[in-house]
Amino acid sequence: MSDPKTIYDKYLNNKKYSFFLKQLLEVGLPLEKNEFSYRRDGQAGTGAYMTPDADGNVRFYVPDILTGDIETYTYGQAPHIKIRDWYLTRWMVPKQTTTGPAKYTPVKGGGTRILCTPPVADAFRAKETIPILYVIEGFKKALSLWLNTGLPAVGMNGLTGFKEPEKPGEQEDVVRLRKELKEILKGCNVLKVVVVYDSDLFDLGKSKDKPETTRPNVFYRASLMAKTLFEPFADVYLAHPHIHPQKKYGVDDLLLEYRSVSAISNPLPKQEKKIKPVCKFKSYDKQHEIGRDLERAVRENKPGKYFGIYKLSALSDYKIKEVFHIENVQSFYDYYRQQLHQKSDKKFRFFKFTYKINADSTISQAEDDSARHINLEEINGRLYTYDSNHKAKEVANFTMMVLFQIDSEKDPKRIVQIKNYENVTRVIEVTSKTFVSLSDFQARLIDFGNFIWKGSKENLLDLMTILFRHEKPAILLPTLGWSPIDGFYAFSNGVVTSQGFHPVDEHGIVSLNEKSYYFPAWSKFNARNNETYKDVKKFSHFQSSKAVNFSRWKKQFTTCYGRNGHIAATYFIASLFSDIVFHHKSGLGFPLLWAAGRPKTGKSTICESLLHLFGEKSDAIGLAGKSTIKYFITRFAQVRNGLVHLDEYSNTKVSKDTKETLKNIYDRHGYGRKSFSNDNRTESTPILSAALVSGEEIPTDNSALFSRSILLLFNKDKFSPEERAEFRKLRDMEEQGLTSVTVELLCHRQLIEDNFDDTYDQVFADFYTHYKTRAIDDRMLKNAAWMVTPVKILLDKKKIDLDVSYNELLAVFFDNIDRQSGYLAANTDIAKFWDIIEILYGRKELTEKNGDFKFIDDTLAIRVNRFHHLYSLEARKLGYEKILDKSTLENYLSNENYHVDMTNKKGNKKQVRFNGTNPLPALFFKYDALGIDLKGNPEPLDDEDMDTKGDDKPF
Repeated sequence: MSDPKTIYDKYLNNKKYSFFLKQLLEVGLPLEKNEFSYRRDGQAGTGAYMTPDADGNVRFYVPDILTGDIETYTYGQAPHIKIRDWYLTRWMVPKQTTTGPAKYTPVKGGGTRILCTPPVADAFRAKETIPILYVIEGFKKALSLWLNTGLPAVGMNGLTGFKEPEKPGEQEDVVRLRKELKEILKGCNVLKVVVVYDSDLFDLGKSKDKPETTRPNVFYRASLMAKTLFEPFADVYLAHPHIHPQKKYGVDDLLLEYRSVSAISNPLPKQEKKIKPVCKFKSYDKQHEIGRDLERAVRENKPGKYFGIYKLSALSDYKIKEVFHIENVQSFYDYYRQQLHQKSDKKFRFFKFTYKINADSTISQAEDDSARHINLEEINGRLYTYDSNHKAKEVANFTMMVLFQIDSEKDPKRIVQIKNYENVTRVIEVTSKTFVSLSDFQARLIDFGNFIWKGSKENLLDLMTILFRHEKPAILLPTLGWSPIDGFYAFSNGVVTSQGFHPVDEHGIVSLNEKSYYFPAWSKFNARNNETYKDVKKFSHFQSSKAVNFSRWKKQFTTCYGRNGHIAATYFIASLFSDIVFHHKSGLGFPLLWAAGRPKTGKSTICESLLHLFGEKSDAIGLAGKSTIKYFITRFAQVRNGLVHLDEYSNTKVSKDTKETLKNIYDRHGYGRKSFSNDNRTESTPILSAALVSGEEIPTDNSALFSRSILLLFNKDKFSPEERAEFRKLRDMEEQGLTSVTVELLCHRQLIEDNFDDTYDQVFADFYTHYKTRAIDDRMLKNAAWMVTPVKILLDKKKIDLDVSYNELLAVFFDNIDRQSGYLAANTDIAKFWDIIEILYGRKELTEKNGDFKFIDDTLAIRVNRFHHLYSLEARKLGYEKILDKSTLENYLSNENYHVDMTNKKGNKKQVRFNGTNPLPALFFKYDALGIDLKGNPEPLDDEDMDTKGDDKPF
């Protein structure tokens, strides 16, 4: 590289570069470090982070961490599109823009970029861990933090420069993390992300003619977005230099003021008087002390000497509002009191509402123009109106306040607090229809005591005008479980996001992402309405200081249920993300978990144990009982990504329609009907949860249903004292509550979503390789791979302790597939056909002597008409639901691997004389491959022997 002195001299000899040199000095960036390497079209090159333009302004150039090139942008229109290096300009004189003067602007049409300092770029290329990554508003600040403290920093444009720029035509609410940052977080296994803003984030003076809440709200929204986007990968923190009463500090300002050691090795010549010194040396190596203070604040999660710190991951959205004191007007006024009192008119705006500061330093809402026509006033806990003579007339002996407006397509309403002149307070629900009917409104109020409305309909409209202007909307979720629009998993008493559980308040409200959600089962208004919400309340999570974690539960679960426990636990994990599994590119489906066995062997108990993971155990639906298909489909629509238990399955007692519905659960085809409207709309009840099926029998009479299931067989009905003791331990866990296990797993949803495609390909390849030489139903392999994939992701990312390895889990599934495929092969429609043929031969209803079949050497020839006639009669006697017609039977038999094509000399299908008959069409088979006996002495089979073949009980 050239002599640094020569480089400095080049700029020192020209006055227009003084601004550029001043910027270098403020950052502490020596010219020998003001460069980075890149490659373009196979050629190596060197770029500069900071360089002057022709007018003396400073340009920042940025290396592309993903491609190794310099960041570029395109401009022009086809066919004259050109590619140029992207840059950000720091203007010597702020540039006028549509939003006002700007010190920094990116190249026109180029969008925004991020600047990765060398510690970040080097770690990314080497795939080294970055324990704490600092994301800072401003390229200059990022370079300063790196040079003066050595910390790994990423600079961004603006408060939300970490988000991916919007694509043309994309919805505004689609927000994603920048791809470069996502790759850094994953590739460098970043544990903590610290978003660093300037110290003036609480300065109201910059709101100008906008509401005073504008600036803190902007920082609140930026912090909320940072938490949402970074949290799937790392813990998220907000840091800022401590507030100074006179000065505004960025990280670079703080480091400059306390700088004692400069990285610039060759200082400016003394005779150069044009550039004033900007460094004030206060104490030795202060900048490193500042860096250590920032690190320590993050690690200890408490303010340091120089920095304020907030762990956003540990805060609910409402708590983040409290950081900026915008959760309510009184909190806002109390915190910003000194700034607000400096306003000459003693008024301020809290979002859209104007408040005045009274002489006693209290605040009250100022009257706005839109409210002046309303003839309604509150006096001593009553509401009054005034006649033309200004005489007061009482219209209500109470006051009213809308707490929340419930947004629901089917049942819109408002949660209202009423308080009468005797200070009796009630919280009630009032529907929209009730508000617009004077008589209904009066009747609704007196249901709750001495709350009397005496006013007219016009007075009621005035009341609504006042109330609705200040109401807060709240969403009533149509289903519990995973909410794809809102991005959380909802229990009946709160929601789970990637940072944990957010419980409802006393009104049944959860505030999240600037929205409120209403959960009526836990609203104090419905406290006495136990029967209505009895079932819903079972689906609840309650936090406990002695919460059971996944590792402890899984170990106890498999201690009790053995190999079946490994499969059932894997199924449970997959069910929490069943929407991801179901919509995977490999095909639409989610299997049923089928537990079968003799009474008291644990088949229903394992299902009940899984249900405890979602709260209090919900009631099972008896398939052989009187529950209608519409009812149990409704149960599947109540929760997305939950479990529903279907009990008492029987091949003979369960109707054909019910069996078809069970197949539809796999395919998630719900129940539909035409809406009672004139616009041809239809209403559907979807399948949103996974199914646990238990019973004494497996569905061998319906191979399509059987292949849509993962089979668990139970045959042990006697248990040792030690086994019973272990089961009591599991029961104690279940009674204590196991939703903590579910919450722990749900926090990793983003991880499952990001890695499912690639991991599924690996898992399915492992299953396919194991069975590549065997004919196994492809659906069974997919079912298993779908279930194992989420577990492998969590194992690979070290998020769970499964107590078995991935390969050991595969071995359990291999064994289970072998057993299930054996049952499936033995109970196909063709297998049942040959079973019946052997029965008929034993009863001498089919014989070679009667001309029903004939042996030609080692080949069996059969008369299809005769065989099909007797087979169909016997199948009806045995109660088989599916009986193959003659053409289907011929087609199936002709495609079996033991079928033989036999032709005559002319190449036509060979016909056979069966014991003196004329030549007749026949089918030919390799006899030894059939596995049946049509040569021995036929002996009639007793009922027990016939049941072994004809019944479907596996035990």
